[in-house]
Amino acid sequence: MKKSILSNPAFRYIFEIIVIVFSVTLSFYIQDILNEMEKIEQKNLSLSGVIDDLKKDLENFNGAITLARIRTRNIDTLLDTRFENSSSNVNTGAKRYFGFLGNDSNYNSMVSTGSLEYINDKKLFRLINRYYSSHYDIMEDMSGQDENNYNGVINYLNKKYLTFIGDAVEIETGGGLFNEVDTTYRVNFSKKSLTKLKTDNEFISRINHQKWIIRANMNIFKRAIVVNKELQEMIANEINN
Repeated sequence: MKKSILSNPAFRYIFEIIVIVFSVTLSFYIQDILNEMEKIEQKNLSLSGVIDDLKKDLENFNGAITLARIRTRNIDTLLDTRFENSSSNVNTGAKRYFGFLGNDSNYNSMVSTGSLEYINDKKLFRLINRYYSSHYDIMEDMSGQDENNYNGVINYLNKKYLTFIGDAVEIETGGGLFNEVDTTYRVNFSKKSLTKLKTDNEFISRINHQKWIIRANMNIFKRAIVVNKELQEMIANEINN
C-alpha cells in the first residue's frame, strides 16, 4: 500500500516552512496596509486642520482689505487741499499699519510628520506648498515694509510737530484678525500743525509712499484670497476621495 505524500516527513517539513513564510508575509502585508491607512487618515485629519487655518486666513485677508480701504480714504483726505486736516484722519490714515500673522500650524505639522507626501493630487501638493511659502513670504515682506514706513511717519511727526495724547477711542478696523474696532489712544494735533501738514513735502512724500504700500498689499491679499478659496476646494476633494 502506497503511503500518502502528507505522511512524508520531508514534505511535511517543507509544507510547514511554506505556511510559516506565507503567514509572516501576509502579516507584514496586512500591517503595511494598516500603516498606510493610518497615514492616510492622519493626512486627512491634518488637511481638515489646514482648512480651518485657511478659513482664519480668509477672514483676516478680508479684514486687511477693509482696513486698507479705510486707511487710503483717510490718506486721500490728508493729501486733498480742499479739505482741512483732522487728528482723526492722521490717526486712521498715517498712524496705522497692517501686521501680517499667518495661520500655518497644521501645514507645518504635516511637513514635520511627512503626511504632506501622502497628498494624491499633485497640483494640490504644489499649490499648498506655494501658498505657505511664496504667498506668506510676500505678505510678511510687505507687512514689514508697511510697519517700517509707519514707524518713519510716527518718528517724523513726533520730531516735527507738537502732539499730545487724547482719550481712548475706538477705530474701525475691518474685522478679521483686528476685530471690528480697535481701542487706541488718539494723538491730537494743534490746528496750526494740521494746517502745516498740508504743505509739508516730507510728510506728503511719506504718506504717498505709505499709500503705495497699502495698495500693493491690497492686490496681494486679493490674489491670496483667490488661492485660499481654490485650496479649500481642492483639499475638500482630496479628503472626500
